Amino acid sequence: MTYGSQNNQGINAHDALNSLRLLSAVHQAQQAFIRGKRTVKEVFDVLLERLLDVTASEYGFIGRRLLDAEGKPYLKVISMTNIAWNEETQALYKHYETEGMEFTKLFSLYGEVLTSERPFIANSPAVDPKRHGTPSGHPPLKAFLGVPICGENAMLGMFGIANRQGGYNEEIIAFLQPLTDTCAVIIDALHERQAHEAHVEELRQANEHLHHKEQFLRSLVESQTHYLVRTDLEGRYTYVNEGFVKHFGISEKILGFDALETIHPDDREACTATVTYCLQNPGKMKTVLLRKPTVHGTYLETEWEFIAVLDEQGNPYQIQCFGRDITERRDAERRAEAFQTELTELNKTLEKRVTERTKELQDLNREKDEFLGIAAHDLKNPLAAIKMSAERILLHYKRETFAIIPSVAQTINMASERMLSIIDNLLDINKLESGQFSVSPAECDDLYLKKLVMSYMERAAEKGITILYEQSPKNFTFRADKEALHHILDNLLSNAVKYSPQWKRITVTASLVPSASSGIAPQLRIEIQDEGQGISQEDRKRLFSKFARLTARPTAGEHSTGLGLFIVKKLVELQQGRVWCESEQGKGANFIVEIPQ
Repeated sequence: MTYGSQNNQGINAHDALNSLRLLSAVHQAQQAFIRGKRTVKEVFDVLLERLLDVTASEYGFIGRRLLDAEGKPYLKVISMTNIAWNEETQALYKHYETEGMEFTKLFSLYGEVLTSERPFIANSPAVDPKRHGTPSGHPPLKAFLGVPICGENAMLGMFGIANRQGGYNEEIIAFLQPLTDTCAVIIDALHERQAHEAHVEELRQANEHLHHKEQFLRSLVESQTHYLVRTDLEGRYTYVNEGFVKHFGISEKILGFDALETIHPDDREACTATVTYCLQNPGKMKTVLLRKPTVHGTYLETEWEFIAVLDEQGNPYQIQCFGRDITERRDAERRAEAFQTELTELNKTLEKRVTERTKELQDLNREKDEFLGIAAHDLKNPLAAIKMSAERILLHYKRETFAIIPSVAQTINMASERMLSIIDNLLDINKLESGQFSVSPAECDDLYLKKLVMSYMERAAEKGITILYEQSPKNFTFRADKEALHHILDNLLSNAVKYSPQWKRITVTASLVPSASSGIAPQLRIEIQDEGQGISQEDRKRLFSKFARLTARPTAGEHSTGLGLFIVKKLVELQQGRVWCESEQGKGANFIVEIPQ
């Protein structure tokens, strides 16, 4: 198995198929995780199987990076190849198959990844200083690749694979980036899911504890001495029991005193209404909550049951009241209400986070579906051309008619270049969106810019198109990232040639102009004006979006992935610049790039 490079002139068709198989596995894993049709281990088992397949590795593992009580990292394996070599190791594998084995030796090949949080390649592990050794009977370790799985702010896990013939290199790490990103998303979502479940369990236990405490307080309050008082129909005390006297710190001299005076002013209306009810409904009890003052100047919350006492003729002549202190119960209820409010808010927050995370996963899944569809569709035709050309070579080789071979080789070369262009664009997108593409502005002169433009003139001439280059001032220097600038001009000039009819002209103008914001600081301005079909107002709204398919079509049937202008916009913005298009349908298009200096 080989891996192509962005600098190669051709591409191995097997690599392209492996890319599709890798993307297919990523897509299946995301779908299974989002829909919950498989366990996390089953999802990672599928990913590990495809990882070993596309890299031609013999065995490997995928695991989560966790920290022990001392803050040291260790690996909790999620999926691992069964490499048991005897009954003892087979039993050990079965034991850890569901719970996950833990790797804790930091001075080792995998430990280097856990501690450095960077990929680690050991193509000669037997002499590598990081090698810790393997148990007796362990399958031979001929080559090792460890890759960290990183989220936005921290390393989440890693995978390790071994024994690829020919060893491993940086290109394999880049090739596996979609799988690494998917593992990061799933592990991050798993962390959030487990944190959510743990928090819900914590809240449940707290709620249960509060319920038990409330029950205890309720029984404790109910076991206290109750109050018993009576009043006449004018509301004056005629009897108070010992519990009432002791609890409120008053004497029996209170007899004959107006009971309303010993009630919180805000509760007196409720007390009067309760008495009225009892007088109107003899024999029926009525409950009321009243705040009663103490000798300390505070109020106790009390619960009372009123009932009218009848004389021999059945007429009410007194109101009898049974009371108890419910201050602690009311405090507990208020705490429970506050806790319930907090719990409700926490649940809302968690639900919002889960909803947002689910949407992120769905958006990512939708984008991967589109990515896979574009890749499969755009790679199918050149692969078919290569296959057909190979069959023609075999046929004419048997007939010993070799004159056709150069023509067929040219077809194979063109198809390979097309596939390489597609994969280059997809890899550029991945580097830009994963933050792996960093810009380093360097000093450039107008001659460098002119050479970039002139390098495209020969390709334009194949369609009879002339490229003119103009600049102002005559000689100037500027700062820009050379690699990014090359990508920007390559995409814009390529599009100008694709969408221009034969025998037309493309004008490239480079200049230093004042900044739009300050009016003083200069900025590099590049304009690429063509005489093509122009761009409609509707197409301009989505011109720089990913996988954009416009109504305009290449004039000579050239291929377009819909990614070029998206890459241009990202590269310009990385340099704090801006890019836009001025065009009218049928009057050509003018793409303008400005990069501040």
